[in-house]
Amino acid sequence: MRLLIRHLKRLFFNNWKGRHPMLLHTVPETIYDSGYIDINMINEHKAEGVIKIYDEDISGSIYEDFEWIRKKFQMNFI
Repeated sequence: MRLLIRHLKRLFFNNWKGRHPMLLHTVPETIYDSGYIDINMINEHKAEGVIKIYDEDISGSIYEDFEWIRKKFQMNFI
């Protein structure tokens, strides 16, 4: 099962190439899941420019809410 999940993560990151780099933030469900992210894979994709920033929040309390960095477009109503 872990091999399948690793393969799916690699496919996800490989398919992200050519897009804007992602800000990746993970929150493990339990303290035992914190090592589940392959940091070597993360670093590899950071070097390729797929991931801009990676942060693992073990306690789930670093960020208050999800926040968009900028608007994709602005709608003007008359």
